[in-house]
Amino acid sequence: MLSYCICYDTSMISRIGQLFRSALQTTGNMLSKLYAKVLLLTVVRRNDGIEHTQKIYVANHPNTLDPFYLLGILRERVVILIIKHVFHIPVLGGLVRRAGHIEVTDVGSDVYKKAKEALLQGKSLLIFAEGEISYSPCKLRKFRTGAVRLSMETGIPIVPIGIHVDASKIWKKKTVIKHKSLIFTWYRYGWYTVVFGTPLLFQGTTTNHARVLEYTVALRKHVISSIYTAKQVSAEDQRVNKRTAKHGFHLALRGVYKFVCFVVFILFKLNEVGIKILG
Repeated sequence: MLSYCICYDTSMISRIGQLFRSALQTTGNMLSKLYAKVLLLTVVRRNDGIEHTQKIYVANHPNTLDPFYLLGILRERVVILIIKHVFHIPVLGGLVRRAGHIEVTDVGSDVYKKAKEALLQGKSLLIFAEGEISYSPCKLRKFRTGAVRLSMETGIPIVPIGIHVDASKIWKKKTVIKHKSLIFTWYRYGWYTVVFGTPLLFQGTTTNHARVLEYTVALRKHVISSIYTAKQVSAEDQRVNKRTAKHGFHLALRGVYKFVCFVVFILFKLNEVGIKILG
C-alpha cells in the first residue's frame, strides 16, 4: 500500500509539473503576441503548407528577443534551444527553464540528446542554427549541423524561417552575465517581417559527414532566400499600407524598458552575492 501511494504521489507531482510548464508556455505565447502587437508592425507570410505536424523551425537571429517574438507568431507550442546565458538572467532565466526550453551549453552532445528527446515526445523545435546573434540582418554566421542531423535521424521536416528587420532600429548594449561579456540587441519598433519557407526533408545517415555538411549549407541558403523574400514583403507592405510606428509611444516604452533593465540589474547583483530571487 505504501509503495502504491508513493507511485500515485509521484504521478500527481509529475502531472502538476506538466500543467505548470504548459501554463507558463501559454502565458509566454500570450505575452509575446501582445508585445509584438504593441511594439512591432508584424508581417507574416507562410509557405510551410503542412498544418498540425511536427516541424523543426530554423531561423536567422538578428535580435536577441527573436525567440519571444516568434513564440507569438508560431501556431503551435515549440521547445526553443536558447543560449545558456539567458538562463542566468534573474527572473527571466527561471521562467524560461520552468517553461521547458532547452539550455544550449558547451556540452553539445547533451543539448542534442535533449532536443532529440523533445522531438520523440511529439514536440516541435525552434533552432537558431548560427548559435549566436547574426552578424547583421542579412549576413549570417556559419550554421551548426544539429538541426540537419535531427531531421535526418527523426524524419521530421525542417521549415526555414527568414526574419527581416530594419537594422537602424536595432539597439545594442554590452552586458555581463556570469562574468561573460555579451552583446544584447533589441529591435525597438518597426516592421518585423517573417517568411516561412517550404519544408525541407533531409535523408541519409548522420555518419556521412560530407552529406551532413552539404545539407547544412543548403539549409543556410534556404534561410537566406527567405530573408530576402521577407525584405521584399516588408517593402511591399510599407508601400501599400503606409503604416508608421508611433515614435513618441515607442520612446515612452523605451524609457519603461530602461527602468526594467535597471531592476533586472539589481536582481542580478543580488543573485551574485548569494541572495536568490528566482531560479
